[in-house]
Amino acid sequence: MIEIRYIVFISIVYTISILVPFSFSQNLQSITCEDVEQANFRNSNNHLNENLISNSNVILNIDGSPFNNNDNAQIDSVILKLMVSVDTYEFRNYYYDYDSLGNVEVAFRKNGWKETYTIDSLSNTTSRVYQIWKDYRWVNYFYINYQYDSSGNRINYVSQKWYGNQWVNDRQVNYKFNSNGDITSFIVEDWDGSNWGNTSRRTNYYNSYYALIERLTEYWNGSDWIGGASRTLFEYDNRGNNIATTSQVLIEDNWLNSLRWISEYDGNDYKISTIYEEWQNDNWFIRARWNYSYDEYGNILTNLEEIFESDEWKNSDRATYTYNVSGYLINAKAEEWNDSLWLPTKNASLDLYDSDGNHRDYFGVELNVYYDETTNVEFQNEAIKEFYLYQNYPNPFNPSTTISYSIPNQSHVELSVYDVLGREVAELVSKEQIAGSYKVQFNASSLSSGIYIYKLQNGGYVDVKKLMLLK
Repeated sequence: MIEIRYIVFISIVYTISILVPFSFSQNLQSITCEDVEQANFRNSNNHLNENLISNSNVILNIDGSPFNNNDNAQIDSVILKLMVSVDTYEFRNYYYDYDSLGNVEVAFRKNGWKETYTIDSLSNTTSRVYQIWKDYRWVNYFYINYQYDSSGNRINYVSQKWYGNQWVNDRQVNYKFNSNGDITSFIVEDWDGSNWGNTSRRTNYYNSYYALIERLTEYWNGSDWIGGASRTLFEYDNRGNNIATTSQVLIEDNWLNSLRWISEYDGNDYKISTIYEEWQNDNWFIRARWNYSYDEYGNILTNLEEIFESDEWKNSDRATYTYNVSGYLINAKAEEWNDSLWLPTKNASLDLYDSDGNHRDYFGVELNVYYDETTNVEFQNEAIKEFYLYQNYPNPFNPSTTISYSIPNQSHVELSVYDVLGREVAELVSKEQIAGSYKVQFNASSLSSGIYIYKLQNGGYVDVKKLMLLK
């Protein structure tokens, strides 16, 4: 199973999430929103991100908003192609609304789930409400409250579930940090109806350069931190690259090897390969390998998984990445090797990162990302007087093009693309927008060549134009 790491501005030198083999990715779907201790990712500034996993096919950053992006181009929507059975696919649309500082305020999947965030003046997310779509309305599901110290470190969060028309305590996590702002430990506690009780504990150890060298996980057995203990050991080269990661389990007071990942980097410190091994009969046995390629800007282009069988490497899965001219990720595909060709026949974990290392994870065969690039600055001396839909550029195009439009006042705007039979193939915009001019990227890599129609509407205003896809 391919595990793809999508980064709008790529920074993956210290990413350790690749340590989970692609074939294990499907297990993510069975993890609930309470399993905070099960996912650990290192972001671009070398600090640990302890992620909260939800049951919505999306892994959400536990520190709150997934896209705190102050750049001109914000992620407006994501369209996920999900294989539900052989030759049968389902499309899921995800949307994001931002505050004036570029922080996500609302994230939702149409007729699926919605998250609403409150954010303080320092862009720290202080609360998050998660709701699901049920009986044609949004219904509360869980609520999270976050607390921070004077340095901006998240020291506590408390999650509650909606039960009997009220919020009921569910889980809390308390964090400790070192002087460098790294998480040194956190304790997970569950609510038993009247008190908080220990569940698990994670302790992180760092060297003098603040690089993580050991991660210890322990579980509470009712009286002590013993049961089911495991640890992960990290080794680095003289440039700070994580070259070896070893997972061990505690059995009868002895640490025994379990899994190991060996990574190699190029002269630019980009990870070019990772070998996955398993410990059996006092020896390491190679099981799989991942090879990575990048463009001249450091954006990952391909991620190839190979399986080691009968003393030779065989293709298994791969991911391919496409970016627009501005360097923003616009498309990601997961494919499976079928004897002689690559086919989109297996759902995979498709990850999307922003420039701050914030992360969302999608599960499907293809991901298309659309950006909302407000360009009011171009018209700062000229008021927008009317609705106007511009001809897309370039046209004809392959696979992406830009659609521009302007609106004279704040209003709800819908922009969609249809085939010649009138069937909607993409919903690019569906939200309230302030007066101004906008640009939206449309990626049609999953569509066939031909003529399509895009329509802009707002109340009584409707305008349509044609675009041509040539492959």
